[in-house]
Amino acid sequence: MGNNAASAAKVAPQECKMDVMTTPSRQWTRSPLGQHTIDVDATLAAIAIPWHCIRLGTKLPDTHAPWVCINKSWCIGPNYMSRVIVKQIDDSRLDAMALAKEVRVMKQLSHPNVVQFVGMTCHGPYSYVVTECLENGDLRQCLQRVNLESHVLGILRDVACGMSYLHSRSPPILHQALHSGNIHITYVHASYSSHPCFQA
Repeated sequence: MGNNAASAAKVAPQECKMDVMTTPSRQWTRSPLGQHTIDVDATLAAIAIPWHCIRLGTKLPDTHAPWVCINKSWCIGPNYMSRVIVKQIDDSRLDAMALAKEVRVMKQLSHPNVVQFVGMTCHGPYSYVVTECLENGDLRQCLQRVNLESHVLGILRDVACGMSYLHSRSPPILHQALHSGNIHITYVHASYSSHPCFQA
């Protein structure tokens, strides 16, 4: 899955970034021309993806709070196209300050068994988190489609490695919603959505 910063640059290169205002208010705003800006520090601005680079795809079932909906989508730039998951944030459950704090934490995470954060975008009044897309879906879906019996120990090992990584952070990160819907499968390895506040 690689380095988060490198992947974010691959998915949303410089020519596909939003305009940024570096003021301390840390809120999504609309510029006078109607173009969205993220009103956060330069570190967060580096992960902003303009809405026109996102092509929403299939809406996934079983959306959990604080997500309003989750779509398997594409992030498109001048010379690339990457599969991503776009999660609409329920703004009534997570205000702009809390969102900025959570994004800072997600941006720092880099581990083969933690779903990779790609960036943020907004459209109209809505904010979205963009993460990598693991094509085999979550463990719950996989258990309905295929027999994973021979891979159970490997999946459990991968989950334990990811949890150990989160718990070793300073301060430790507690997932708080580890279940089959948040364990995502790529080949026979497990990764899972990494952030406690966003995975209910």
